[in-house]
Amino acid sequence: MNVNVSSQLGSAEINLVPEKNLITGISAFRKVFGGITSLEEDILTVAAAIYAADLSVKRERAEDFIRNINLTIEIVNIHVFKNAEKEIGEALRVLSNDNWILNLKAKTGHPEPVNSWTMNKGKVLLFSGGLDSFCAAAVIFGDVVSHYA
Repeated sequence: MNVNVSSQLGSAEINLVPEKNLITGISAFRKVFGGITSLEEDILTVAAAIYAADLSVKRERAEDFIRNINLTIEIVNIHVFKNAEKEIGEALRVLSNDNWILNLKAKTGHPEPVNSWTMNKGKVLLFSGGLDSFCAAAVIFGDVVSHYA
């Protein structure tokens, strides 16, 4: 997978190879859980690639310093991530104040079958006890339980 990063300081191209120069956590996952599905592997790979891309160019101290990060990631379950590709890029932009472009490419493998997950009502358990978390959960879910209850 390739990462192209540019900023006011210059640009760089980095070639990341999972489990070679990019630690994805797949080996540790296998040790704990025994096996790994292609979707789980994709999730770990995407997360590790984003983390590595973010660390690849040091951020300047000025608040207006914006990096342009163009990240190409090869994954098996392209059908899962393509639906959320735009939202992931937008979330990264909001969190980092950088310009992110995600290019998801299909990789050979055995994709997971498409599932339609049922939405069950439930409760949210907040361990931090933070008022901001409680308020957000109350707005989103309407039915919240704190660990103080």
